[in-house]
Amino acid sequence: MQVLSYICQVYNLHNTAVFSAAAESHCNQLLKKFRQTKFIFGTKFQRMSISRYSGDTIVTTSELRPHNTLSITLDQEQIRACSAHILRLMEKKTSLEEAIASATERMHQTESLYEPSQQHLRDLTMKLADNRVG
Repeated sequence: MQVLSYICQVYNLHNTAVFSAAAESHCNQLLKKFRQTKFIFGTKFQRMSISRYSGDTIVTTSELRPHNTLSITLDQEQIRACSAHILRLMEKKTSLEEAIASATERMHQTESLYEPSQQHLRDLTMKLADNRVG
């Protein structure tokens, strides 16, 4: 809000009327009726005054060009750093996914070896139990 106050104070923006470009044809009426001397019509800034000698309206027109004084820009270095960090994280994710897939495959292989051994142990336990009973 302080920036806006400063701009209004320095550039007297609060006394500048802003219109679309179509309203430019009515600038004499605006000058006479509202006693405004500064107007913005689309991208044109017009300053009007009345000649003390002839009483004619004098119009000075200039084109508005953006100065980007209050614009926000992207921090390209920060974007590059974030992109590099994201790439490293994606590589780490891929590496972890590969390690998980490998560990899962080893687990399935171990289970396939373990299951027959478990069955053989159960069979032996049953035989041993049958031999004791009989």
